[in-house]
Amino acid sequence: MKNLKLFHEVPLSLRLNSDDETLRFSALDIERNRLFFLSSHNFIYTSHLSSFHVKEAWSKNSLLSTDYGSVDLEPDDTVTSFDYLMEKEAILLGTSNGLLLLFDVDANVTQVVDFGYDS
Repeated sequence: MKNLKLFHEVPLSLRLNSDDETLRFSALDIERNRLFFLSSHNFIYTSHLSSFHVKEAWSKNSLLSTDYGSVDLEPDDTVTSFDYLMEKEAILLGTSNGLLLLFDVDANVTQVVDFGYDS
């Protein structure tokens, strides 16, 4: 991996809802310049980034805005995986109870992914 080189490093200031909240997962939407973060309190933060193509766009204020939504889980359930699906413009979450959830970022709605299996 000696052929990889750090192109640019940008410190980001993301304000969380509480002092005891931590970030657990992140994902990137490269087409719409957005970063997504899942916190320990099951909040999904969406941060809109400055354009990569604008000169001097990356600065200390690279986060243009931060929105958030929440994911409702059962009390004993936790998120174990987190990924952005560009085709759906949504975040796919896996939980410790075996659920797959689809979080629509723009609508701030979570739905259980149904595989269509009969019990």
